[in-house]
Parts: sequence; structure tokens; C-alpha cells
Amino acid sequence: MDFATRVGAYCWIENEGRVLLAHWSQTTADGGVYERWTLPGGGVEWAESLPQTAIREAREETGHEVRLDHLLTVFNFFVPQGQRLVEGPPLHYVQVVYAATVIGGQLTRERGGSTNDVRWFTRTRSRRSRWRRWWTR
Repeated sequence: MDFATRVGAYCWIENEGRVLLAHWSQTTADGGVYERWTLPGGGVEWAESLPQTAIREAREETGHEVRLDHLLTVFNFFVPQGQRLVEGPPLHYVQVVYAATVIGGQLTRERGGSTNDVRWFTRTRSRRSRWRRWWTR
């Protein structure tokens, strides 16, 4: 069976009871727009390690420099052909998530990328988030 594989690295950045999320916006194959709040992160580039990807994506999408503290989890999910946001074969996506700490930079929206906003969210505001199980408090 032909399928595409995508590997991405993401950061769970929590501070003072809040988590940092990026607003992802993707034009779909039918011309619509798919939007959601997600962890800062994205696809691995050629010759880039997963930790390097997570750090780069956090900087691009949030303006912050981060330190990776530990591996949090790895997800695998599968998107059948015809259910992908863009044209293409079925997709196997591997998502690696690191716990991270802000060590510098300034909160800044990404320009010209796949995200268009970045905000700190409290547990109450993100209670429907699939990430809620990792709150430390």
C-alpha cells in the first residue's frame, strides 16, 4: 500500500499553570480552512534531529528559545486517503512531544508560516484540549 509518512516534534511548554499553544491554520483541498490550537511544533527538515526540530519550531512559532527537559510521549495516527486536509495518499503521522522550558526570547506570532497566533492558556480555557492530561497542577 502506498502511503505518506510525516514525522514531527512538538513542545509542551507549561509555566505558572498555563500552557503555550499556537493557532494552526491550514487551507484544505476543497478550499476551506482548518484551524485549531495546538502545541508549538512541526515537521522534521532534512538532516535535522527531533530535538533540533522541536527547538526550531518553538522559536519560529512562539518567539521563545526553549530547553527540552524530557521526552513526554510519542503519538502515531493514521489519516485515510480522502480524509487528509490536502490531496495525497493515506498518511502515517508520528508526533514526538517534549516537555520544554522557556529560557529566552519574547512571545511573538509567526509570520508567513503555518501558525498565525500564539497564546498562553489556562487549564480552564483548554479543558477540551487533547493535551490536558499533562497539566502538572
